[in-house]
Amino acid sequence: MDLTDLFLLASPQTVGKTVLIFDVNPFMTGADFNPEAVHRLKVDNNGDTQADVAFSFVFSESSDGAQTGTVYVARGSQAREPETVGRSSPTSRACSSLPC
Repeated sequence: MDLTDLFLLASPQTVGKTVLIFDVNPFMTGADFNPEAVHRLKVDNNGDTQADVAFSFVFSESSDGAQTGTVYVARGSQAREPETVGRSSPTSRACSSLPC
């Protein structure tokens, strides 16, 4: 995965919440995320070099040019696990082109 941009900012709508935005694979055509891979962003909130929160992104096999992506959020010691653990996002989205 080619991570090109990463933005982290305070939510303009909800005090105490943070917005995380990132761009990947700028030259990707179609739905080409590897369904065997786990794409993970780890966040260290206190400077101890240990992940406090981890966002894991997994994608389905491509079907008719689209994939479904699911996000898992792990906190605390679960954020340091190598497997996809944590709570899944309430909804998964099918992506046929970016952005989705």
